[in-house]
Amino acid sequence: MFCSVFSERHGIPFSLTGCIMNENMSTSEMDRVSSAYVLYAKNAKLTMKQLNFKGMSNIVSLIAVPFDIWAIVLCLIRRDFYKAFGIILLGVAVGLAVYGIFYAVTYLGLRSGGVIERTEGYSPKFYEETERLYSEKKLIPVIAADCFLRNGYADRALEILSGIDSGAYAKNPSNAHLYYAYLLTAYLLKGDMENAQKTYNNGIYYLKTYMNSPAYGDNVSLALGIYEYYCGHYDTAAGLLDNALRILTAARKPKTRIPEENFIFTVSYWKAMCFAAMGNKAAAWDIINSCKSLYRSDYYGKCASKLLEDMAEDEKRKNEVTNETIS
Repeated sequence: MFCSVFSERHGIPFSLTGCIMNENMSTSEMDRVSSAYVLYAKNAKLTMKQLNFKGMSNIVSLIAVPFDIWAIVLCLIRRDFYKAFGIILLGVAVGLAVYGIFYAVTYLGLRSGGVIERTEGYSPKFYEETERLYSEKKLIPVIAADCFLRNGYADRALEILSGIDSGAYAKNPSNAHLYYAYLLTAYLLKGDMENAQKTYNNGIYYLKTYMNSPAYGDNVSLALGIYEYYCGHYDTAAGLLDNALRILTAARKPKTRIPEENFIFTVSYWKAMCFAAMGNKAAAWDIINSCKSLYRSDYYGKCASKLLEDMAEDEKRKNEVTNETIS
């Protein structure tokens, strides 16, 4: 199902070379794009802790550059190596301080939404806060879209994602996997298979690259699993959904119980849908019943109830037909 052809020339997915590489691009521009994709693929193997540490290191290194230059000049002119070493340490300290301030401002800005999510779940209050944070540009669009999709608000997610220029991902793929995963999910929840197919085709490189990511593979695999379900590939869908659960389970934390339980319930619902579609209603029943104690958003709670009702009604019709035949 996945495109595995790559351009050996610049290390960029073959399907993207046509829209990225052209005769008007300089060698330096092509090298920059290639480097961005190499880094993008490497980051797919990192955990969230490793990604955060890498981000901190990049900021510290950037801030420390002027101090490093100062230290080098001091070494060359005065040969004062001890003072130069002290200047380098000062640069690292300043970099850490800047990162600390940046982290604190970001954390405090988003803390209100996180507290509501962890204590109340996906309540109206949570979405009021999400809208506020998004309007104040404290919450990036892809994360805001994810928040709305957790309770089935596909229209709002599409509205937010429509404001993103997807063409920019061709040269800088950062967050492309999230954009395509959430856009694909939103179209599928709307039943818009035509646009879902286009999104899948446009984003398959990014989705495949991050489907096993320790940090983002759960969300990407869920989107791919839902897509395969709608395509009628139920075994493939179930495998992707299992992959999503595997990745989430490996990184679960007690303080994020509510969002994690909601994710588990969501994945379990789609897996039950797969088994029901394959005619194994007993397995579908067992999956939903095994999640009865988990938190779930109103949307997925209603979806699960409808699935159980539909299966019960289908079983009732079959029994009626059987009784009529016997009589």
